[in-house]
Amino acid sequence: MDHMRRHTIKLDSVRFCVLDEADEMLKMGFREDMEVILGAIDHPHQTCLFSATMPQEILDITDRFQQDPEFIKITPKELTIDRIEQYYYAVKSEYKTQAVLRLLAFHRYQKSIIFCNTKAMTDSLATELKAAGYSVDALHGDLGQKQRDVVMNNFRTGAVSVLIATDIAARGIDVDDVEAVFNYDIPSEIEYYVHRIGRTGRAGRTGVSHTLCKSRDFRKLHEIEEVCHTKMEERKIPSSASINEFKVRRALEEALVVAESGDSKRYNELVSEYCDTCDISAVDLAAAFLKLQIGEILEDITIDLPEKSKKKSRKPSSEKNEKTNAEKRDKKRDFKGSDRKEKKEPRRDSAGNIRKEKRFNVSTKTVKEQKSSDRKHQKSEFESSTKKVKDIKEVKVKRKSSAHHERLNMKGERIK
Repeated sequence: MDHMRRHTIKLDSVRFCVLDEADEMLKMGFREDMEVILGAIDHPHQTCLFSATMPQEILDITDRFQQDPEFIKITPKELTIDRIEQYYYAVKSEYKTQAVLRLLAFHRYQKSIIFCNTKAMTDSLATELKAAGYSVDALHGDLGQKQRDVVMNNFRTGAVSVLIATDIAARGIDVDDVEAVFNYDIPSEIEYYVHRIGRTGRAGRTGVSHTLCKSRDFRKLHEIEEVCHTKMEERKIPSSASINEFKVRRALEEALVVAESGDSKRYNELVSEYCDTCDISAVDLAAAFLKLQIGEILEDITIDLPEKSKKKSRKPSSEKNEKTNAEKRDKKRDFKGSDRKEKKEPRRDSAGNIRKEKRFNVSTKTVKEQKSSDRKHQKSEFESSTKKVKDIKEVKVKRKSSAHHERLNMKGERIK
């Protein structure tokens, strides 16, 4: 449309118009753009629409811009390719980046594509892989056409070995020698998985797909297997020991190839002279070079297996448990027995007859009398205390009045 507005393209000679991924274009909100482009070709031509699904919106476009269209439906028996080896790895979210780095270091792919579900994730992962020393580029919808062309050109020529892309931006990627595909995130739709792994195993070549999944992604993984009629093999992330051993073996093999070629003989004198001046053996110096080559020793990655609901089986009680249970039962019996009133034997006299115990029953009348007397006593004490307080107050008032009269008398005498 930019070319149409600037009049840098002529549509008079167009004889064929092809719209690929029509349903995805509708999802992305390009219906008006499609109608403008198709409506600009007003002379006789052939229009072809390719779409994975046929919603009503696409049928409306066919009715408007096509005359007597023919509907062709292709249903493949199997959606995946047999030449692609498919593996999955149970990894926690925080270890996914480390898992990708280990797989890349272990397999050493020349060209690979990593798929993410979001644009932010592609940029973040590209930054981390660049920091690890890989040549990486990100491909997503925010890139312009020129930037997209530069990224794809670098990937085709081998200047970039790892391409990180989203599903929409990766539509139409046509690179034959992609060796592996990484599903950093489980695709949101099953058909996206088919498009992803279809980027490898082209032109008669074999390919590999690696899928990283969390414990809650296993249900989606099984749905993909059922729909695509395929089976993914479970693999474990290479351990730190195997990665370090692989790096050491690879570095030594590369050094051996250089040594056998004879190109390193001119460096023998330099190494021996350096060892003599620094008082270090050639073995220690070679070990230091090897450490610089392979880097630091890696730590193991925690896997993330799905939680399986298992019923806890009752274990048979041992002899020790039986003894403790018996002791608890005995204690309960003793405790219950202690609460009960013990029956005392009746007292007997010298003749052996049972003595009659004297019981002192207090009548309710005496209790009431005692309570009333207590109340009267409390009332009398209260009245006596209040009377004392009144008496004290009266004494104070009398003292004040007498003192006042004395002052007045003294004043009168002074006046006289």
